[in-house]
Amino acid sequence: SAMALWPHAILERICLLLACVRLSHGGGEDFGLQVVPKGGESGKWLEQNMMEPRHAVALALVPEGSKRHLLLQELAEDDQLKHILTFAVQFMRAGSGLIVHRYQYEPERYTGKWTRTALRAWFLVIGYPPVNRMRNNFAPMKYLTENAFGTVLIVKPLSMQTEELTKALEPYAEKFQDRLKFTFFTRTEGTAQVCDRYGVWSNDEILLLEDPRQVKKNEHSHVPTAPKYRLEKVTAERIALFFDGYAAGTWPRYYKP
Repeated sequence: SAMALWPHAILERICLLLACVRLSHGGGEDFGLQVVPKGGESGKWLEQNMMEPRHAVALALVPEGSKRHLLLQELAEDDQLKHILTFAVQFMRAGSGLIVHRYQYEPERYTGKWTRTALRAWFLVIGYPPVNRMRNNFAPMKYLTENAFGTVLIVKPLSMQTEELTKALEPYAEKFQDRLKFTFFTRTEGTAQVCDRYGVWSNDEILLLEDPRQVKKNEHSHVPTAPKYRLEKVTAERIALFFDGYAAGTWPRYYKP
């Protein structure tokens, strides 16, 4: 087959390549259910532990050993969810609650049934900030190699990932939220191999990948990759032009690399 999921060795290499983009290292890369110390300030803990690299944390307030505690513990080990959110718990004597915090967005409180199916479906949607803004790290497994959705990479230097562009992107992130996940990205020496593999050639473009898990193993194969679309010279006005054309089916496909 001309398509394949990226093997683990390549994923490790990507993480190493992206390391030079990271400006600091947080504790957010730990998998499993993290415990917020009793009596500690959850807000301070969140700031120190949740934001990097996934930019989303599910914080549950539940009694220790309760069914809801055990359910969150199970979901924290889910092969897909663990790349999307950091899971944390703060133990309470009585009552319960669940809030997802996402970087640069208001917290979202869960109001549905506490079942595995319902919670998992909610986490898959709410675990992605509408438009993910890079801070110190990027999560390649969340947005590229383990992402069951499409990905929109907005490639700009960190200093040019502006509020104006974010506001222009947010209506389209909402419109396509069931299909596409939006994130800023940047091309640097450390990310060059990742960029080359996907066809990111500048620090001023948008690349829309309908299935980022698919990569071409053989350049000479006639089997096409999943659809990709590209916009150069990103401005608020051109963002609208691009996504309106994509929605209408009139924007041309992008075939490189």
